[in-house]
Amino acid sequence: MVKNYPEITIPEISKEINRGLKVTKEYIKKLKSDGQLRRYGSAKGGHWVVNSNGGFGEVTL
Repeated sequence: MVKNYPEITIPEISKEINRGLKVTKEYIKKLKSDGQLRRYGSAKGGHWVVNSNGGFGEVTL
């Protein structure tokens, strides 16, 4: 989902995966702490960056 739409917001992710906002935030927190996901910019104007092969790359996957 993030790979295809890096501008997606947390509430949109929550709706898409059919989970509550709090649960979705916990999932994202875990991915961030594991170094697998990073968000750049603001909540509404930013984009997600996924860790690929040990480094962060702009998401265009």
